[in-house]
Amino acid sequence: MSVVLHVDCNSFYVSCEMSENPKLRGKAVVVGGDEEARHGIVLAKSDLAKKHGIKTALTLMEARRMCPNLIVLPPNFALYQRMTNESREIFLDYSGKVEPFGADEAWLDIGNETFSEGVKLADEIRRRMWNELGITASVGVAGDKVMAKLGSDFRKPDGTTLIQPEDIERMVWPLPAGELLYVGWATAAKLARFDINTIGDIARAKPTDLNLLLGVKGSMIWNYANGLDRSPVCVFGEGGGAEKSISHSMTMPYDLRCADDVQRGFFTLTEAVSERIRKSGYIARTLQIYLRDSRMKSVIRRRKFKKPTCLTSEIMSAAMELFHEHYNLTTREPIRALGVAGADLFPADGMMQMSMLPDDRRRERQETLERAIDGIRDRFGHFAIRRASLLFDRIGDTNVLDPTVHPVPFA
Repeated sequence: MSVVLHVDCNSFYVSCEMSENPKLRGKAVVVGGDEEARHGIVLAKSDLAKKHGIKTALTLMEARRMCPNLIVLPPNFALYQRMTNESREIFLDYSGKVEPFGADEAWLDIGNETFSEGVKLADEIRRRMWNELGITASVGVAGDKVMAKLGSDFRKPDGTTLIQPEDIERMVWPLPAGELLYVGWATAAKLARFDINTIGDIARAKPTDLNLLLGVKGSMIWNYANGLDRSPVCVFGEGGGAEKSISHSMTMPYDLRCADDVQRGFFTLTEAVSERIRKSGYIARTLQIYLRDSRMKSVIRRRKFKKPTCLTSEIMSAAMELFHEHYNLTTREPIRALGVAGADLFPADGMMQMSMLPDDRRRERQETLERAIDGIRDRFGHFAIRRASLLFDRIGDTNVLDPTVHPVPFA
């Protein structure tokens, strides 16, 4: 059995800022969005800021009330990307099997080592992260990816946790069900209605009962809870989980009060999402939309595509259909923020086959057109070619390809 490490960089954005400016250490610091553009929320916080009760996604106005001496920094995504790349170079010194899980996390398969050797390497990686990059990391050591990820959450900041198969019942089963990988708040709420509240409750349930409740996901999380995950850590650069989904969300420059406003917002977002899906070599099986109203209440809805896709036109059409099915602007609050995600991604190569059916030929032509637009934007900039409906609207002036746009929160 291979030994798997999961490395999770602590408070990544803030840690990067402190690495660049050590005078920030020991202070209440947050990285926050652009308040003038109505993106004024906390993206990351230091340990001292956490002690004041500041949480991610809190508005900066609320955060300042909780901590008057709070230092608020704008995001520096060029710095964070550089630190991400440098951390992965460290990981690659220990294994060619390095599977990123977002910018600040990664799994490493170190082969058929002993668990004690895994702990030794985990401690060495943590020391190197601090000595070479000036950031701390927590590392989980286990026999599979799911348990390793749980381990990295046990000791923060800057700790190593070993979870061996015989430790799972004692260490893992008492944890809330929502701590398990891919059990989001919506799934946890559904499980709670059937008195399944902990990971141990999932492990002790019948897989067939979980399947009735959650579909095929039921068996998957049952395996995870019992330490039976056998998914491999992918060779670095070969995908297989580096992208869980591709998403963009955006606080609008004004509240959206009619379907035309919503359509313009979704066009801006779906263009960005579909372009990233195409460039990543994926197609998406599932669409998810995110709505937040002017009273800060959120709605998340998702559906399967009839055919997996990377096309802006199809993602856009499905997003508007979902919106009309689940939100009525005549009876509900105006919309403050929108988000779109393409989820359940898999490599496009697996679906490529020639077809003479009219619909498939139309989709091929549409993809060729959209990739041509991608090429024009790569060469001349995003605003070199734009939709006419966005030319004279403030939404159209918002460049969602800027990395300050924050990802959709997933259930």
